[in-house]
Amino acid sequence: MDAFKAKGNEAFKAKQFPEAIDWYTKAIEVDPNCEAAGALYSNRAACFNSLQQFDKAINDGDNCIRVRPNWLKGYFRKAVALESTGRLDESVKAYQQSLQQEPANEEVQTKITQLHGEIRKRNEKIT
Repeated sequence: MDAFKAKGNEAFKAKQFPEAIDWYTKAIEVDPNCEAAGALYSNRAACFNSLQQFDKAINDGDNCIRVRPNWLKGYFRKAVALESTGRLDESVKAYQQSLQQEPANEEVQTKITQLHGEIRKRNEKIT
């Protein structure tokens, strides 16, 4: 698992996202339900987000949350993908869940504030 993850990380750093996805997938297949798979799902979700494959990123965010429910990253990856698809209300919810894991995270706090502004603007256009 670790060797596959290391190769995935190398490819990710080089922005070779399809290759990184392949390596992370091989690492996940070793044990898709262990806690260590959480980081792999998170990393693969980041790759999918970079490739604008948002449904796959959401799925990996959910899998990350499943194996590591008390870790910010799964919620964060899912929130980014939801935001990218325009599902702002769901995105805020996922960001809020990530904030529950790490309340002092400034990046997440900023994202929530930004999204609340976007939602307010959207709602004003509707009425």
